[in-house]
Amino acid sequence: MPLVSGIGLPKAPPGLQSTSRTTKTALECSSSSRSLPTIPQRLGVRRDSQASLSSSPQTNGIPRALPELQLQGQSGAASSKYPNTNEADSTSTSTNNTAEPISPNDLVVTTFRWPSQLPGSTVAVTGSFNNWGTPLPLGRTPSGDWVRSIALPPGPIQFKFVCDGQYMCSPCEAAASNSAGGAINNQRLVQSTCEFTWPSGALGGREIMVAGDWSGWGELLPLAHDNNTGVHSLQCCLPPGAYAYQFLVDGKWKLRPDLDSVHTPDGHFANTMEVQLPPAFRIFYSTGWANASLNVRGLDKEGKPLTEEWMKVDLHDTASRGHLGITGRRWKVAKIAASGENAPAALEFYPVSGEGVEDRPFGGGTESAYICPRPGGFKLRSGKLRPFMRASKPPVMLVSDLDGTLVGDGADADQKTSDFGAYWEDNAALVGSVLVYNTGRSLGQFQGLLEAKGGALPVPDALITAVGTKIFLLDREGGTRGTASGLSWQEDTQWAGILSGGWNLEIVRAAGAEAITLVPENTAHWLDDGSEHPHRIALSVRADLVPTVTESVKNATKLQGVRVQIIISGAADWRYVDVVSTQGGKLAALEYVRALFGIAAEQCVAAGDSGNDALMLGGANPAVVVGNAQDELLEWVMKQPQDGRLVVSDQEMAHGVLEGMGRLGLY
Repeated sequence: MPLVSGIGLPKAPPGLQSTSRTTKTALECSSSSRSLPTIPQRLGVRRDSQASLSSSPQTNGIPRALPELQLQGQSGAASSKYPNTNEADSTSTSTNNTAEPISPNDLVVTTFRWPSQLPGSTVAVTGSFNNWGTPLPLGRTPSGDWVRSIALPPGPIQFKFVCDGQYMCSPCEAAASNSAGGAINNQRLVQSTCEFTWPSGALGGREIMVAGDWSGWGELLPLAHDNNTGVHSLQCCLPPGAYAYQFLVDGKWKLRPDLDSVHTPDGHFANTMEVQLPPAFRIFYSTGWANASLNVRGLDKEGKPLTEEWMKVDLHDTASRGHLGITGRRWKVAKIAASGENAPAALEFYPVSGEGVEDRPFGGGTESAYICPRPGGFKLRSGKLRPFMRASKPPVMLVSDLDGTLVGDGADADQKTSDFGAYWEDNAALVGSVLVYNTGRSLGQFQGLLEAKGGALPVPDALITAVGTKIFLLDREGGTRGTASGLSWQEDTQWAGILSGGWNLEIVRAAGAEAITLVPENTAHWLDDGSEHPHRIALSVRADLVPTVTESVKNATKLQGVRVQIIISGAADWRYVDVVSTQGGKLAALEYVRALFGIAAEQCVAAGDSGNDALMLGGANPAVVVGNAQDELLEWVMKQPQDGRLVVSDQEMAHGVLEGMGRLGLY
């Protein structure tokens, strides 16, 4: 699907109502029409303050626009002194810094986001785009996220967030060491991925702004007018995904009638677009060099160099922990934009170590170079350059159960786990995909499993334990996923606060204890009375007595005004009975983590093998049931619609997960 450019937007997704396209006049968003009602209440005011946007002042019911989109990247824009060089990079360089003034027409708006799930009562951002100068405050949107959009020249940037005075990397953004190989910063390639246009000559309007869900409806971004074409436009750098947006035209909310629109979940109409990855050369290099770069040169359609000079592009570590079976070798990556009027049709390059050693094609001589014939993804390993199509697709999130799904007992199961690990580290992790384990195990039990598998089981980015009642994020220990030990985890205390709503452990624990007394001795016993996981109790119950126990728990908690979920799993003569908060469970935890990392539902795949996985397998996301699934889960599968969202693999355990991802187009 082409990038949005004001026309030819994709059709509304299934289940979302499209607006009529019979009229050519601008659709006003008024409550008196079937079009989009006035919605200032869900738009915040993006101001240079730390106040919540949802409570910021408004004028005539319309949120105030950004005072201005700051034009960053011009020489002398900010002080070069960085307040804490131990926490961030004050030495990294950026191609954005130039001695020549930058035309506003050449700038691209990029949005910095600090998710609401991460800690912080005040948030700002600074980076190479402002010479690591004074941190720029982010504003809080009604969704709770912190956001700020800044207009920047195209090119690579490094940056860091400042949360409550502490410099921090976001776990939801790519990270890399600075040019000196020291501090770890977030990084991003700023380039236009979409364009918002308003044909003011045809539809009218002098002051045009746009707001959308990419910033939680928390900002108004001004469009620039072109006197020659009579069109207002704005170039933006948005991640791949589907977005809803609206125009504010001279103080009135309007839609473009010639573009597709959707009925949003909160009852409004908005224009819609789908953003894809922009054209770029994404080169992944397997090397033992600690520091390396590429010398690159663009080629025209005939294969002739566009310039005589070679340009140096730094290679950065990826999120992969893979060593490809060769000690000391890791994947590094460089991205070179391939959009715009002067974009190269092809690229030639050769890697260079920090000591100046060159990696040239074997047998090609000292002047030879590797050639990427077109924009896309490429892997260079052991002197062989190969296409890597996964790099040209959006990252995915895999949320997988562990026991019976990714791991099992015996050499055959261990080999399957190892095969999955090799795939993940040498493919999915390279492009920023997110790995999440959603398990009934505790944190300690998971850490024991990780050690027992001896490196075959990949370290995840996030861990959901105790049937969706605890969430942990990988502690990157000042580095990246690729360098973290995997032994240190940070609990998401905000998730614990959400689960506390309507939950009373003492009442639920008493209900469990009472239920145990209703069945014969030694036919039901405690696994966890909430001492380890305060938002869950767990019982082991003989299979034929499960209805008696669960009915008793339901009735006892209901009488006390506590609503619970009861999750049953297991096979043979015994069952696990988990009682959790209605706010929790594997699906609710999946959705929470998916929102944290900003992954679209259609790019998030769940995988499982037993009944306690049914909740997360039954969400809106794609799902995989592995070939060795328990009968109770297969009975559930038989009742699900055959719409392609849920696949049952022929292969077992970890091989079944890989098969399912392939069949869903997410491999």
